[in-house]
Amino acid sequence: MSPNAFQTETEDTEDDGPEHFVGYNRDHSIIVTYSYYGFVDLELSDRAYRLSEKALAGAIVEVAKLAHQRAMAHLRELQLNLGTSRRVLDRRGLPTTADVDALQQKIEEDPDI
Repeated sequence: MSPNAFQTETEDTEDDGPEHFVGYNRDHSIIVTYSYYGFVDLELSDRAYRLSEKALAGAIVEVAKLAHQRAMAHLRELQLNLGTSRRVLDRRGLPTTADVDALQQKIEEDPDI
């Protein structure tokens, strides 16, 4: 498993609360947080507002997709540890850590995000 496959945020969560997964762009001006249950938070820095409305909207969607994919890839790993077969998880469309790493790389290389 890649060391950067999952970035979790636990400082703001309660011990018994759901784990949070963070997606961010290259300069961390857009940060989206997800849990297994869905969207948690969106943080935009002043730098993010320098983008056009269309570019900002597209960047938010890509970063949110990354946070969501991190949560689902972590869920996949939990399911694998519980004995669910990879084939079943592939049919469900749960991403792998490689999928998450590829999306992070795409975001980091895209000059518009």
